Amino acid sequence: VETPPGWRLMDRRKWTRNITIMVLGAFNAESISSATPPQEWVLNWPFTILVVFMFYGLSLLVIEDLVSRYSLDYRKLFLIGLIYGLLEEGFLALTNELPSPPGFTPGFGRYLGLNVPWTIFISEFHAVYTVVLTFMIADLIIPREKSGPVLSRWQYVPVLAYLALLYLSVPNYVLETVSTSSFFAMLVFQ
Repeated sequence: VETPPGWRLMDRRKWTRNITIMVLGAFNAESISSATPPQEWVLNWPFTILVVFMFYGLSLLVIEDLVSRYSLDYRKLFLIGLIYGLLEEGFLALTNELPSPPGFTPGFGRYLGLNVPWTIFISEFHAVYTVVLTFMIADLIIPREKSGPVLSRWQYVPVLAYLALLYLSVPNYVLETVSTSSFFAMLVFQ
């Protein structure tokens, strides 16, 4: 059975928008913050594609699905962005445990081991730059159409499996090999 031509065009447009969101989201979060400068995308391409791009891209694909399923506006998108920022920085990159900023008393702003000022800042950053700005730019380039959900139940399986794999493996990598906390603290609080 052949699919009608209109369906192919709609799917192509939907997936063009999805890929645009995935690319913009990864670039907005990593390059604007200078955490992954543009040259790093080329120099460390296996890592940046398999971890950085796929994490942002697949996460934003799930968010795009929520937006299209429930007709969410930018205010609700901002709230989803806050949650996304907490999940990414708190459970994947582990940056919410940053040391205190220079010039402050040790322990300033810490509660239950978390650096509260950093957690608030980075959650707002991701809400604005990673999520809302990405969707605003995508809406300008390829306006959203009411074409239903982006992902089917079966498409959720590999997307969520890959995200789960990243959430299980990347924190161990960060803890064992990268001094991310010290690096980010030095950059942000200088």
